[in-house]
Amino acid sequence: NNYLFPTSGVEDVRENIRVRLWLGPNTNALLSTNGQFKAMGFDSYQIGERVGKKYQIEGDESMGHYKLEAYNPPQFVIPKESLKNILRIDLKIAEQVFITNNRSLKIKKKDSFKNANYATLLKEGLVHFFEDTNTMVDVSYDDKGKKFKFIFPPNQNILQTSVMLTRDLAERLGFGLVDSISQANAQGNRVEDDIDVKRTESKARALGYDTGMILVTNESKTSNNVIGISDQLMCTVYPNAVGVYEISPLESCFSPPTMSLPNFYSGGQNEVAVPFKLYRFLDNSEPAKLDWKNGAFVSGQLRGTKPEQQV
Repeated sequence: NNYLFPTSGVEDVRENIRVRLWLGPNTNALLSTNGQFKAMGFDSYQIGERVGKKYQIEGDESMGHYKLEAYNPPQFVIPKESLKNILRIDLKIAEQVFITNNRSLKIKKKDSFKNANYATLLKEGLVHFFEDTNTMVDVSYDDKGKKFKFIFPPNQNILQTSVMLTRDLAERLGFGLVDSISQANAQGNRVEDDIDVKRTESKARALGYDTGMILVTNESKTSNNVIGISDQLMCTVYPNAVGVYEISPLESCFSPPTMSLPNFYSGGQNEVAVPFKLYRFLDNSEPAKLDWKNGAFVSGQLRGTKPEQQV
């Protein structure tokens, strides 16, 4: 059949009809021939030039579905010359490394102590990622074992799928202080949620007060400003009323923490490792490495400044 649409009773609206092509995220379409698409109203610019033996339609966006709307109304009778070659459409991944946008999850403090509430939030967030990326990643929660597990798609072409989390959230879910969860560490450890909140906060406060001041140093730079510590001192932090460590407002105003990146070859690596060390003072005022048995995480922002050029 060489008819795209009915040809009777629609003559007055033909000029207003447009065909739309939808491409999934991070996807290009390869066409074996362009005659059928021209008959649908797509012009040569939209179809693109022939690459090898096929025409390639590229999606404009890496996130979300890409809509390509024909510039012209379709031909209601496809020309015979356009039907000589069979149309075959292949899809291929546009970029090998595909990173989605961030999505924030919010939970009230009174709800944050129950694992099941996190499972509900995560499922809702992953549904939005599926709508954006066309890739389904799910999460399950074992109520008896109190363990979270991420479920990744079985497609062999996307086995390297990873879920990026903030380290404090990853630890809360039982995965430790990591920022990436994949097939290799898809299931977390047991996470107890039947806890006495007041007792836990009291123990955290006691730990902070017992430890006292903590020194934060930059391991990649040396300095002799502090006796017994050879690293560059960045700042000192102190426990507040609830045991959370913060930089003193006076220290931030009069001597804001500064640091320099370690030497690296920009063309040979994707990430720059900036190692920090934490020290405390013993009862005899000697510095020692912080040796908490509990995990901890840092929340804040590093702001870079462009160094002044040497004349």
